[in-house]
Amino acid sequence: MNLKEIKNCPLCNCQVSSFHSNAFSNLYSEKIAQMVNVSEIELLENVFNVECSECGLIFKNKWFEPKDLNQLFTKEVPFHPKGWDAALGRFSANNFFKELEIFQLAITNNDISKINQYRRALLSIIDSIVDANNAEEKQMLSSYIESKNIEGLRNSEDLIRKYIIEPAPFKRFAGFSSKAMWDYFEEKCGGVKNYAELGCPLWGMLKHAKAKGKPVSFLKRFEPNYWGSNCINLGSHCTSFANNSWDVPLVDFDTSEKGHLIGFFQYLDHLEHPGEFLSEVFNKFEAAAIILDGVEQPVAIQHYTGWTDSSINFIADKFNKTVHTNFEEIKSSGNYLYLFV
Repeated sequence: MNLKEIKNCPLCNCQVSSFHSNAFSNLYSEKIAQMVNVSEIELLENVFNVECSECGLIFKNKWFEPKDLNQLFTKEVPFHPKGWDAALGRFSANNFFKELEIFQLAITNNDISKINQYRRALLSIIDSIVDANNAEEKQMLSSYIESKNIEGLRNSEDLIRKYIIEPAPFKRFAGFSSKAMWDYFEEKCGGVKNYAELGCPLWGMLKHAKAKGKPVSFLKRFEPNYWGSNCINLGSHCTSFANNSWDVPLVDFDTSEKGHLIGFFQYLDHLEHPGEFLSEVFNKFEAAAIILDGVEQPVAIQHYTGWTDSSINFIADKFNKTVHTNFEEIKSSGNYLYLFV
C-alpha cells in the first residue's frame, strides 16, 4: 500500500495529534482497497482519523498519492453521483423500483459489490423522504433494505409511492439550491453582488443566483481527490451541463478576478492543503459559503479532513472573518453551513 505518513496538521502545521476515529466502510473504501490490493478491513485499520491538538482539525494519519486519488475519481468513481442525482431529478418511486430490480438480481447472483452499491442507493432514497410524521415507516423500509427483504419492499409499494414525491431539502436528491439559504446569504453579506462556485457545478446555488439576476461563474480547479475530467453522464460533462442548462460561464480559478461571494459545498474536506486553498479564496473573495457534512461523525476514507468548531474558528481568526453558523434549516440533513464574511 503506497501511503505517505502525515506528521503535520494540514491547517496549522502542528505536529501533535491524537487518535480520533476509524473511517467507516463505504463505496470509496471498497474501491481504494481494490486499487491498492489489500482487504477493506486492512485499509480502514491503517488509514484512520487523528485530531490536531492545536486547531482541532481532524485529518488522516496517512494519505494516498495524487496519482492514486486521480485514478479513484477518474476511473473507479468517475462521475459525482450526488451531483448528477440532484441535477437530473432522480428522486422518484419509479427509480426506486428500477434500482430494486438490480438489487434483487445482485442478491440472486451473490454479487457483493453490486449488493453494496444498490443497498446504499436504495437507502439514500429512503433517507431523502421528508420526515414529517413517517419516521417509523422510514425505519421499517430501511430495515427491509438492510435485511434484503425484497418481498417486504414490494408489499410496501403503495407506501413508497406515497412518500417519494419531493426530496427532503439539502439531502442527496435535493442538492443545495435553496431560497432560504440564498436569503440567508443576502442578509449576512449585506446583499450579494456576484456569486461563484467551485467543486461540483450541479448541486449548488448557481441556477438560483442566475435566476436572481446576479453575475455568476463556475470556477474550474484541478483537484486529484475530486471529480474532474471524466465526470460525464448522458454524454455531457458536468461543467458543460451547467453551462448549457443554466448559461453559467466557466472560468479558471487561478486566473479568476476578485469577487464577492464564493460557495464550495462538501469540497473543502477533500483537499490535502486546505490552508493554502483558503488563503487563495480569501485573497480573491470577500465572503465564502462552505458546506460540510458528517461533522459529528467519523471522517469518511475519501475525505482528508474533518472540521470541528475549533478548526472553523481557527479559519475565522486567521483570515479576520466573522463566521455565521446559525442557518438551522440545513442541519437536519447532516450538513452544516459556515458563512465567512
